[in-house]
Amino acid sequence: MKVLLTFPFLLITMSLFGQNLQQHRWQNRLLIIVDHSKKSDKRLKQSALLKKEKAGLLERKLLVYHFTKEEYQKGVTTDKNWLPVQHKLNFLPKNNSFSIYLIGLDGGIKMGKNEIVEPATIFALIDGMPMRRAELKGY
Repeated sequence: MKVLLTFPFLLITMSLFGQNLQQHRWQNRLLIIVDHSKKSDKRLKQSALLKKEKAGLLERKLLVYHFTKEEYQKGVTTDKNWLPVQHKLNFLPKNNSFSIYLIGLDGGIKMGKNEIVEPATIFALIDGMPMRRAELKGY
């Protein structure tokens, strides 16, 4: 339920500063990492795990976005290419500062967690999706 309430704020906020999810729909899956600080241990660990799996991300058309209150970045780098967020973000969790969301090709939320997720878990979830199975079959 928490994910369902959080996601509309995520969509509204992303479209406000030009990173509209519609540009990715049917083109890419998205992994959205949200934290209060770009230097948080959880965010850095999650990013490091993903950085080791660039080929798997590419194969599954999975783009990674990181968000803090003031900045965002695209990709799995840990300290470069941060851009200012144009509007205040209202979707940052209050009690738990780290969240990760998987958005499918159709724009729907496929996963929402408040802890670090192993890339293998994310990949298994994606690989079990009907659209991914069709991709693998060559449709």
